[in-house]
Amino acid sequence: MAGIGQVVYSILEFLEDQIKSGTLGEEAAESIEVATQCLETAYGINTRDDGSMRPDRSLIEIFSTVYGTQNTGVSTDPHLEPDIARPAAPDVCSATPANGAQPSEEDKQKAEDFKNQGNELMKRERYGEAVECYNKSVSIDSTNAVYYSNRAAAFSKLENHKKALEDCDRAIKIDPNYSKAYGRMGLAYTHLNDLRRAKDAYARAVELEPGNDSYQTNLRIAEKKLKDANLGGGGGGGMPNLGQGLGGMDLGSFLNNPALMNAASSLLQNPQMQNMMSSMMGQAMQPEEGQNPDQQASMANLLQVGQQMASQIQQQNPDLVQQIQGLRNRQNQPGGGGRGSGGPGSQSQEGPDPPAS
Repeated sequence: MAGIGQVVYSILEFLEDQIKSGTLGEEAAESIEVATQCLETAYGINTRDDGSMRPDRSLIEIFSTVYGTQNTGVSTDPHLEPDIARPAAPDVCSATPANGAQPSEEDKQKAEDFKNQGNELMKRERYGEAVECYNKSVSIDSTNAVYYSNRAAAFSKLENHKKALEDCDRAIKIDPNYSKAYGRMGLAYTHLNDLRRAKDAYARAVELEPGNDSYQTNLRIAEKKLKDANLGGGGGGGMPNLGQGLGGMDLGSFLNNPALMNAASSLLQNPQMQNMMSSMMGQAMQPEEGQNPDQQASMANLLQVGQQMASQIQQQNPDLVQQIQGLRNRQNQPGGGGRGSGGPGSQSQEGPDPPAS
């Protein structure tokens, strides 16, 4: 009686002949190749390296003898073969057949086991190995959206955001209401700098799971980034952050104020002011070697410049000073916001990635 090794060897040989025949479609050939790899791994048999287990007759010849089949050629119908190979090795994982048949409960459990291994590897930050585990889950059961979504998370950690996006698409096609797939899609789009699609993906995730703080945070961040991009980075004439030094006020509106600019121009034409500014600029250009002995004098000059400028503006345009003070008061009121308010929408980093399923 032939041993188990010979049975498995004959099945492997048959499947390899099917792949080489060129009669299978690309998807069917890929599925059979995955099944072959699973058999080789499970039984430790490789037809390329170990010919000692090769039976005297091929699988087709054995079936011809048992069933009296006249045609001993290899069948050209790929949908007939999986039912032949499957009973011979019931404990071995196999890819979902190309004809769309559902995996058995036993196969589903094996796919879950590989997924759980992948989740553990994700916790250990071994993302490449996690991808391999999720690959096995997908090869066994390609109808489970979770496997694609988890593999997308691993691809994101590896900064392969296009692959992550592809897996998110697959997951959503399987389960259009899978919120985690939309959350991970938003993350992939964010890294690919497609802010509008990122916002749409996060919005869909929030719609499906409104109580998820991570999705809500990421949606706010995406909306802020998209708004900032549409505004060209905010006010300030190319200096978007300088307004924070004025308590959150918009520096751009000040620089575009003719009254303020006229007062500053008039002050800078004063010879005494020009001498002080030249002195400070000269000290600023000196190499820094420990404590500068003129540092305190330089700071005093700077304060004096500011005081003189404020005094002259007060004399020439008191209404402008009142406008500035009123704006400062409004900015300092609770909830006043402004570009430098640092509210929830001011975050610049993506929120947390949804955990593995």
